[in-house]
Amino acid sequence: MNSRGDSVRVYMIGNAHIDPVWLWRWQEGLAETLATCRSALDRMNEYPEFVFTRADAATYMWIEQTAPEMFEEIKRRVREGRWSLVGGWWEQADCNIPCGESFVRHALYGKRYFLEKFGVDVSVGYNVDSFGHNAGLPQILAKAGISYYAFMRPGIREKDLPGSVFIWEGRDGSRVIAHRLLEPYCTGAEDVAEHVRLAVESRLKGSQTAACFYGVGNHGGGPTRESIEVIKDLQQYNEYGAEPVFGTLEQFFDDIESEKLDLPIVRGDLQHHAVGCYSAHLGIKSLNHRAERRLIAAEKYSAMAKMLALRGFPKNVFAEAWRSVLFNQFHDVLAGTSIEQAYNDAEDEVGGAISAAEHEIAFALDRIAGCVNTQGEGCPYVVFNPNSFEITSPIFVDSNLSSARDANGRVFSLQNVSHVFESTAGREAKVFIDSLPAFGWKLYYLGDWNVPQQSSLCVQENETGGLIEISNGFTAVSVDSGAGAIKQIRDERVGWDLLRSPASLVVVEDFSDTWGHGVERFDNEIGRFTGGKWQVVENGPIRTSVRSESYFGDSTLWMDVLLYESLPFIEIQILCDWREKHKMLKFELPFDLENVSVEAEASYASVLRDADGSEDPCQRWVALIGSTRDSKVCASVINDGVYGYDALGGRLRMSLVRSPIYAFHAPTNRVKSGKMYRYIDQGLHSWRFIILPNGSGVRGCDVVKYSAVLNNPPEVVETYNHDGRLPAERSLISVDAPNVVVCAVKECEDDDSIIVRLLETCGSASDVALNISGIRFSISINPWELKTLKIVGDDMIEVDLLERSIC
Repeated sequence: MNSRGDSVRVYMIGNAHIDPVWLWRWQEGLAETLATCRSALDRMNEYPEFVFTRADAATYMWIEQTAPEMFEEIKRRVREGRWSLVGGWWEQADCNIPCGESFVRHALYGKRYFLEKFGVDVSVGYNVDSFGHNAGLPQILAKAGISYYAFMRPGIREKDLPGSVFIWEGRDGSRVIAHRLLEPYCTGAEDVAEHVRLAVESRLKGSQTAACFYGVGNHGGGPTRESIEVIKDLQQYNEYGAEPVFGTLEQFFDDIESEKLDLPIVRGDLQHHAVGCYSAHLGIKSLNHRAERRLIAAEKYSAMAKMLALRGFPKNVFAEAWRSVLFNQFHDVLAGTSIEQAYNDAEDEVGGAISAAEHEIAFALDRIAGCVNTQGEGCPYVVFNPNSFEITSPIFVDSNLSSARDANGRVFSLQNVSHVFESTAGREAKVFIDSLPAFGWKLYYLGDWNVPQQSSLCVQENETGGLIEISNGFTAVSVDSGAGAIKQIRDERVGWDLLRSPASLVVVEDFSDTWGHGVERFDNEIGRFTGGKWQVVENGPIRTSVRSESYFGDSTLWMDVLLYESLPFIEIQILCDWREKHKMLKFELPFDLENVSVEAEASYASVLRDADGSEDPCQRWVALIGSTRDSKVCASVINDGVYGYDALGGRLRMSLVRSPIYAFHAPTNRVKSGKMYRYIDQGLHSWRFIILPNGSGVRGCDVVKYSAVLNNPPEVVETYNHDGRLPAERSLISVDAPNVVVCAVKECEDDDSIIVRLLETCGSASDVALNISGIRFSISINPWELKTLKIVGDDMIEVDLLERSIC
């Protein structure tokens, strides 16, 4: 064998990719996990040089609970350095759909598990099968102590990269060294030699280090005796200039760093693969979205009660609930590509997490409301705001009373709320608008007081032309019964007509498989929802609403367009009874913009993209920045759980629902004549959007705030008249900069201190004041930075995402 200087050291990464859920339920995934890990341990007994690599804390917990003897054997092999722990996350998640806090919790619970059980601080991130990787991950990985990242998708035919090894840099400047697998992680004995050759040829220029994965995967299996023997044979000959060694990804990355090469830098997200997964199985995506926001809210409210010394923080309840959610963020589950029976299991488990969150919200808020002095005339309600900034927001209550009054004597009219489907519960849904203190509460009394009726809301109807226009002084919206569409949206502050043509609901034909393999864009439009006559369904002092009912094929769709008194946005509510197959529904907003660029929210980040018509992932908002009549403007669209869109010039299409066959993988599967199939997402679905125009030509901080309020609205607690030590209104946490928001508040995992996580959202370095229970902390935060603080009495300590001090 040639010397190391004349050959390329190829680290042979023995692995077994296990999908704990996919074309099987989790119970079968458990059985395959046990069989695969037993096989790997047996190979270690047979081959002293063999090394095995596995990720996924969730499956190690399975082994710990069901095969404790095997778990102890794995621990021994870890201590020997022959069993390599990678990933550091609870599971190999979908890396586009979860929110930023979910990825933090993958690392928090995953890495802490590996530290507790194995004494290993995992440094290699590992998502080899996930369908793309969002731009927020470099910062989250780096701040969780993960320095390296291994992935495979998008592949070399899907995204050009400057090399198989590169520096992946987040928008904040955080960096990890990433390695893209150029051949599948699943490699049988017959392919090992060829993959070693490819690893040598595709290595980074100037490097003498490569990695090659081998082992049967997806349904487990792992390295076989035949594969190990092939590698041993290759070690006897210097074929391809390769020096194969049984090793680990840590060794591979260590060697890369020791070579001190000038690694290329890649910024932004790593896309695209399987773009249909952004919108496949709306049911599990909506359930995940609800679980995320309710758990985050529950932790905030529980922290609020703890800060007031009213109730302990139920740390174990939240940890268990989060782990249930994180497991079901596994890429084949959350992407929508598993079998139908697997989603029944996921709905049960994620539903349990939501139930736990709802219980903790109720317990915390009722405890606080019970200590607020509510003595006074009327029925008392305490309204809570979980956001770290003051909000002016619609507040919804169920009551047959007509007005509300705050503790200072200000009165508010309660307006009836119209729903497509009426309730028979005997109580009426009402709404009023007021400002609420940051991360705090405000007391109201409901009664039947006289309220002066003053409003800027206006409705104009042209019955002969079928046109209706509603306005509120900020914006005006006109709808056309002839087309069943939104004809125009006008920003009355700057005189900008937002739409080039009517906004409507577009149906796209889609015969791709469940993943959308081979698809870059969904643009084969075959029709639109039509036939809807608009009618005014609310016309009061608080809000005005018009509704249409329209049709396509076997589906019916209702759209409400709402304007609120004193609020500068348009709200759109869509309800659809979707009965189409091999089709996709998109909400089209053709903005009158030129020279368009796109900024979309990612997980604790945002990403800049071209408006080229490609299907792209998003989180809660998408902003189109461009020019109209020589003026720079921005149109932002905020959603409550939509994860895909396309933008072509000024035309934005939000991807609402997509209906392929369950777990249908082309070309492996083909539709057979005479056979019946189950299609995804048949039935009733709903979405809410906010359209926010900005005449200044930038995506403002208000986009982030309105998206937070839409997804984390005020919480209303009905109580009774009683004494209490707490005032009628109070704020416990606030930040004095509009570009910095508090994302999470929780109890520390190691003690009873408070953890506060902040995010800079607009790319501006800022010196801010964080106020917590009357104590002012001065903080410097960098552009796009995610910063985590530990509050111990009057002291503040900056910590990493595992809540370890970094000072």
